[in-house]
Amino acid sequence: MTGSRRHRVPSALVGAALVVFLAAIPTGAQSANQPSVSSRRDSPLRITVDMAHQVVKTGDSIEFETLVTNGGAKGSPSMVLAMNIVNLGSGDPVDPEDWSPERTQSIDLLAPGESSTNPWVVDAILDGDYMVYITVIPAPESAGTTSQPVTSSGIHLSVAKFIRLNPNGVLPIAIAMPVGLMLCMFGLRWIRRRRYGESDLAEE
Repeated sequence: MTGSRRHRVPSALVGAALVVFLAAIPTGAQSANQPSVSSRRDSPLRITVDMAHQVVKTGDSIEFETLVTNGGAKGSPSMVLAMNIVNLGSGDPVDPEDWSPERTQSIDLLAPGESSTNPWVVDAILDGDYMVYITVIPAPESAGTTSQPVTSSGIHLSVAKFIRLNPNGVLPIAIAMPVGLMLCMFGLRWIRRRRYGESDLAEE
């Protein structure tokens, strides 16, 4: 019995070591597929918007500003600011080219603690509920790296449908034409009266 127990102890140790080794293999493979700590760290760039919501009518223009700040200890790379608009009713994206004269803007670089203010204009084309937000996209350091975009808080636009009574300046023309015709008629009558006298007009 004593001899058999002596043989069992090393076998148990070998079996336990094998289990630990096999369990360590998938753990190492999973860690290799996870992003590194540096790629998950927060970006030093911050962006704020001076507007949270707006109730407008179709045809109105909305003006707001974004403030991009470099809160890091070193200078930032160049970056692109891109406007995004989403229809909250359908969930579909809206083409900003139809809504704004500037879809994107760029910033060369920001020193530590430096900020950049960028103005934006949005024209309310269609009625509905929309969310407008700006995404800051820093340039990657090299072809083999990537960067972390930073998104601003959203601006909720509630756009009501508005039918203009004077589309494209038609109302003044519509009023001026009949008034002009009436003045022409009175003018012609006055000229005729001066030329032929009151008697001719009375005979008529």
